[in-house]
Amino acid sequence: MQLKNLTIEVPLSATQHGSSRIFCVRGPPWRDTLLVITFFATSYIAHAATVKSTPGEGTVSIAFNTFMALCFPMFGLLRALNAIARGARFGGSELKNACRAGALCMVVRNPEWRPSPGDTLAAVLEQRSQSDEESNVTSDIIDAKMVNYFPTYAREDSSAWAYFDTIGSRAYVDPDLIRIHGTYFLSEGYSFAIVPRNACLSEIDRIDSRPLEPQNGSTPDVNSDISSSYSVAKAIASLIQILGALSIILLRKPDTIERWGYASFQLTVVPYLVMTVVNFTSNALTADYACLYMVESAVMREARNRGSRFKGTVAALEEYTGPLSPDVSTKDISVWTGLTQKHIR
Repeated sequence: MQLKNLTIEVPLSATQHGSSRIFCVRGPPWRDTLLVITFFATSYIAHAATVKSTPGEGTVSIAFNTFMALCFPMFGLLRALNAIARGARFGGSELKNACRAGALCMVVRNPEWRPSPGDTLAAVLEQRSQSDEESNVTSDIIDAKMVNYFPTYAREDSSAWAYFDTIGSRAYVDPDLIRIHGTYFLSEGYSFAIVPRNACLSEIDRIDSRPLEPQNGSTPDVNSDISSSYSVAKAIASLIQILGALSIILLRKPDTIERWGYASFQLTVVPYLVMTVVNFTSNALTADYACLYMVESAVMREARNRGSRFKGTVAALEEYTGPLSPDVSTKDISVWTGLTQKHIR
């Protein structure tokens, strides 16, 4: 297309940015302010609203994570990928879906736990040196250190993805930050921990908290107290952010990247766009749980005998009752209890 010179009167704020094909006139201040607000709202604030929340997460924790996602777009990446890897939507039942989502908690012994007089403990000898075998260790009084093991049933199976929210001390639940369904009182020495996604669970009779036995090989039919929902607000916020980011990238002036390079504001929305797509996928595959749900276990019954109280359990952990195989040690089956030779002084 051929161009011709034409002289016209324009505002002093008009500019061509060094290109004869571009003519820019600055609009009124209120319009510029509105564009800036719209840009930040659709690009950054909408992204922060899509961050995947963990089951039972409290208001303070949600506010902090939203703020961190606003400042650092990749902050919620592990949360979203972890939710996708759990595949909670494909558990097959409400109980299994909640377990895979990390929405179940169990009572465990914490490092402050100590045995009561008369308790029978499972002693485990991890290793014994030759000097120990030659010496008469039973002739003298010894002091032993109590070690609370992390047993097999409380650990995730090995897989291609490391479920970071249930690794070691991360499995512990802080009741001040996480909401737990029902009522409870934990006596000294006990804490809540997340039930691993691969745990074996059975439905219980909520009246006496006993496991229900299937009849004629069928699964017990009970009404679950577990409640979950998919966030429509987060889905809408994700779509707004995705459409807003795409419009900024594709519809803005073509010379901004040539002029500003990687500092162009068009490129600042790319990490937020990628994270929002991941968050949208995680929210679609995993429901939100307003609180954690307690499950019965041998440790919970032990805690009751020590003064703890629990009401509102939804399932029970299946306990190991078979003989020990060569691949399973007493340390793995014992309930968070053990003595090791290396800690004997």
